[in-house]
Amino acid sequence: LPRGHGDLHTVYSNRCAARLQGGISGGAVAALADARRCIELAPQWPKGHFREGSCLRQLEHLAEATKAFRAGKMLEPDNKDWDKEIEKTEVLRCAKLPALGRQLLFSMLPELLWAWARGGDLEGVLSVQINGEFTDFGKAKWRLVKETREKPATASLRYAFQSRKDYFANLAANLQNPPKEGVAVVDLAGKPLKIAEINAFLQDSGSDAVLHLDVRYGGGADKKGAPLW
Repeated sequence: LPRGHGDLHTVYSNRCAARLQGGISGGAVAALADARRCIELAPQWPKGHFREGSCLRQLEHLAEATKAFRAGKMLEPDNKDWDKEIEKTEVLRCAKLPALGRQLLFSMLPELLWAWARGGDLEGVLSVQINGEFTDFGKAKWRLVKETREKPATASLRYAFQSRKDYFANLAANLQNPPKEGVAVVDLAGKPLKIAEINAFLQDSGSDAVLHLDVRYGGGADKKGAPLW
């Protein structure tokens, strides 16, 4: 078809759908290129934004997928299907570890900052052990009530404020001889903690409040802690 063909955007849209549903290796990436070409040719056509959002969601670029669906909704504000796609995508995004970590931190932030300030040392580190499962505490309370009608989980907390020197000494001891529970030795991706990497992180923090949260992540007898910064 010639480049200026009036229906060329629909050709890219249809090929995008075929690639996305075909199960071919790399198909979602190629489909996304088609979706974006479709939008380039017809930016006011809502289905192009739907194709882009669907591709991004399959590629697990969930924040970008939500943005694409919102762009489509702006073109069709009365179409309730956009709200369904946005909600479906947000449920997936909020279940990812980074989102759960941010939500856990934000839900506790006022109390954590108050405890850190009481330490009286701008270079100190507040360590908190959360006696509970990460996935139980990372979900937003409003979403938990909406989706499951369950009450938010509760857990006991243990605080310790340390100078950076004492923090590193304690962390090194825990990494060399990990206790059975309560202290993290890996991050949320399962990567072992390394003193050098943590030190580099703290060097970049300047005078910001530094918080170290230990929380269990994973079922069974070998539950592991995971630090959240």
